[in-house]
Amino acid sequence: MNDLVLEKALILWDVDGTLVEMGRGREDKHHRAIELISERSISKQIRRGGQTDFEIISELVRVNDIDLGVIPSALDLLDKLTNDELHRQPLLATPNAKSTLEEFAKRGYTNGVLTGNTRARAIAKLDSAGLIKQINQLYFYDGQSAQNRYQLGQYVSESLSRLGINDALIVGDTPLDIQASRSAGFSCVAVSTGSFSSNELASYNPDFLIQDLFVGFDELLRFMETRFKSDC
Repeated sequence: MNDLVLEKALILWDVDGTLVEMGRGREDKHHRAIELISERSISKQIRRGGQTDFEIISELVRVNDIDLGVIPSALDLLDKLTNDELHRQPLLATPNAKSTLEEFAKRGYTNGVLTGNTRARAIAKLDSAGLIKQINQLYFYDGQSAQNRYQLGQYVSESLSRLGINDALIVGDTPLDIQASRSAGFSCVAVSTGSFSSNELASYNPDFLIQDLFVGFDELLRFMETRFKSDC
């Protein structure tokens, strides 16, 4: 996959909760990375749901009054802790994720990524779940490109514009994915396979909403074919 000319449209997929199951019950690696680097315990928690790894680490450091200088090292260690865990406990793809990516590619769509994970973590997770081969890494936008999802959406829009691509679809499972699509000027499909319910996601007015990539596959496909009809 080296051709920058898209046959049809570009789809930018979120990773956690959208293509890859959330991995509940696993070690909190953000906490662990900060504790190991700072030699301080994490006592105060933050609300999460779609933030970039940089945001999560930075906010945990801030609310726990830890020196901000630990952030770069904590992010590096976060990558290592993730790899170590995935070797012990591989992740699973969400229902029908692999088949969805394969079918969309057959129909001429390009599968890219827009994620809050660091690039290394996103690739490791997709590889663990058996999905990395379905992703065109020329269109891989990660949490190291911007400090938050809104800025990440703007960065993606500007980057694609330089490639002559002025439209895309973002698929994600959190309100921040919807926010990123708005900042990029793209459409958004919300999928309720993460920590937010369909009702919660609907309140943020995504362009389309499905339960998951299995039950909602046919509906998503029809939406895609209608949304990008002029590209067919």
